[in-house]
Amino acid sequence: MAIRYDALVTRTLAAELNLLLGQRTVEELHFDPARRLVRLVCDGDDEFVWLLHPSAGHLLRSRSRLSIGRRRNRGRGLLPSAGRVTAVRAHPDERRLTFEMEPLSMVVELHTNQWNALLLEEGTIRAAL
Repeated sequence: MAIRYDALVTRTLAAELNLLLGQRTVEELHFDPARRLVRLVCDGDDEFVWLLHPSAGHLLRSRSRLSIGRRRNRGRGLLPSAGRVTAVRAHPDERRLTFEMEPLSMVVELHTNQWNALLLEEGTIRAAL
């Protein structure tokens, strides 16, 4: 069953993600439009996968299957270089999360059946799920 997000759930999730990801380095960022998922690979072994298909909505945390050296050989996905997460924020009365990363930001929209992810650089959309 799909998760239903509201402003309170989104704000609580942002606070939890800020604790988990704040000041961590994102080594890779991948958008997979066919499967409707976003994958963030962080320093160490953490991988966060957001299933944004209308039947899902789940955020999963797991250990990466590849060592960091092997991951770097595959590329960084949408990132030109590794970036540090400076904050994860929820916007008041909205179902939207912003992951502030140096120098980019990622916005995850959690509106009912319209889930999406955007990669922004200085206010310009560089990629969309």
